[in-house]
Amino acid sequence: MCKDTTNKTISKENPIKKGEESLKKKAKTKIIAHNFSRKLAEKNPESKLIKAYEESYFCSNTYTVGGGKAHSHYCHRPFCPICQRIQTAQI
Repeated sequence: MCKDTTNKTISKENPIKKGEESLKKKAKTKIIAHNFSRKLAEKNPESKLIKAYEESYFCSNTYTVGGGKAHSHYCHRPFCPICQRIQTAQI
């Protein structure tokens, strides 16, 4: 048997840099979700889903940091980009 003697490098990323990138992605998605839900509510003021649009508007509005992790409230709506990212990741 021949052992693989190639030099394998272990990637040691700075955890602070990785966290900053993650927060930037969340902020970008939040801006998209915020504008999207606002426009849905403006275009359909008589819709039965107006409450759902409002919940989507406030989805992950505040973060609570505890134990080194950030937690937030999510709306779990099918048209919310933030919640869809979470559901896609769970699949």
